[in-house]
Amino acid sequence: MNANLASTLTQRHGTPLYAYDLAQISARAEELFQALPQGSAVCYSFKANPLPAVARRVRECGGRAEITSEGELAAALAAGFTGAQMLFGGPGKTAHELDAALQAGIRLFSCESFRDLAALSAACGRHQADAEVLLRVNPSEAPDARLAMTGVESQFGFAEPLLLDPAARPQVHLPRQCFKTSKGERKKLYSRVG
Repeated sequence: MNANLASTLTQRHGTPLYAYDLAQISARAEELFQALPQGSAVCYSFKANPLPAVARRVRECGGRAEITSEGELAAALAAGFTGAQMLFGGPGKTAHELDAALQAGIRLFSCESFRDLAALSAACGRHQADAEVLLRVNPSEAPDARLAMTGVESQFGFAEPLLLDPAARPQVHLPRQCFKTSKGERKKLYSRVG
């Protein structure tokens, strides 16, 4: 944003002031889509900024909405996203939230635990709906990061060994699964529930 525009805006609206340049959002979205492999999906986290004008512009550029609550669902709908353009994530989803998401047409969810999978499966049963599921996995080997949850199951991800060892997965069937391990091996980890 140029200095003259910033000065005009602060004189008109006072400070503190948050101003977003929608042309810059479009330009950055285009750069991101150009850098990613063809067919990649980009999900905009409403947790970061649910401002309707910003979210609407992301949608207009081809982005999808990543939401974690009913409030974010309402904001995404207000920005023009359809259920088919949303991913519902986050730990501890309630039955009410899952019902609202399915009623809005959301069919893509991320699950962080067996509890999440069971709750989603029950909601899909109530709505006679199928859902695609992304599984958040805590890898066995620690990544090179300051904060790493590895090798343990928590509300923030499945322990990798639990998902790779069929004997350790009590009453959960995960058919078509796929992901890459830290060693670059392809493992299956993609599922459908319902």
